[in-house]
Amino acid sequence: MRAWKKGAMLLGVGLVLGAAVLAADEAGLVLFDAPRGAWLGEFRRDAAIQVIEERDGWRHIRIEGWVHDGGPLPSGAGAAGPSGAAMGSPAPAASTGTMTSTTTLRGLLTPRPGMEPATVGGGLAVLFLLDPDGTDAAHRALGEPCRAALAGIDQRLAKLDADVQASLNSSSNFKEAAQRNDRAKSAMAAAQRERADKLAACRAQAESFFSGRAVARTVSDAAGRFEIAGLAPGHYRVVAMERTPAGARGWSMSAAIPQAADALLEGGTADGPDPYWNLR
Repeated sequence: MRAWKKGAMLLGVGLVLGAAVLAADEAGLVLFDAPRGAWLGEFRRDAAIQVIEERDGWRHIRIEGWVHDGGPLPSGAGAAGPSGAAMGSPAPAASTGTMTSTTTLRGLLTPRPGMEPATVGGGLAVLFLLDPDGTDAAHRALGEPCRAALAGIDQRLAKLDADVQASLNSSSNFKEAAQRNDRAKSAMAAAQRERADKLAACRAQAESFFSGRAVARTVSDAAGRFEIAGLAPGHYRVVAMERTPAGARGWSMSAAIPQAADALLEGGTADGPDPYWNLR
């Protein structure tokens, strides 16, 4: 009979779950040792978790589970605990049976023209998806309802802004005009909140789309560099995304394995569509 011990450690104590790579299916819960930090491992989505704190699109969680005595633990989560994980250490690829090539693919997440902040994408999950054409088509179709919904809200906002401007001169009675102005401002504020909520939901939908389709993934280091070995020959869409309270930015590049073995994927000249559909 196999001997089992209750957690050589409490898996996840003090770890951070990156909401940006929270998959919508069996891809599971991806754990980092800090926001945009080193990749530690991946757990089933039905793992029992306790949310300790939520901040800036990240959730600080605690996971308790069982590991086999002597069995492998997630990278960086050994006896020394999460602090032993190196920032930007490569993440294990998803176990899809596609990791057969000896090619090492390298890339650099440099800022694209007009990107804010204009800094490298350090400590980000880099996702690898097969079938770039099919992926782009499905991604485009997913984004159309978001684009239409935001355009509709923007039209309402333009009309509400005109109402605010006109309300103060809408009556010779100052009190009545002020009341109309207050109502117009309140309606505009509500529409602005609706737009912000819809934009956040669309961005989360984009992140879930890519995370759920990823066949492999790694993490960029503090300088925006990343690499991965063992991808099966084929054409890939390579995606990295970052969402903060100040906004969102993403990279989308094409890669062919093994042809890209001697090439460096340069994020600043990314050839794929904006993962966030250029929605701002």
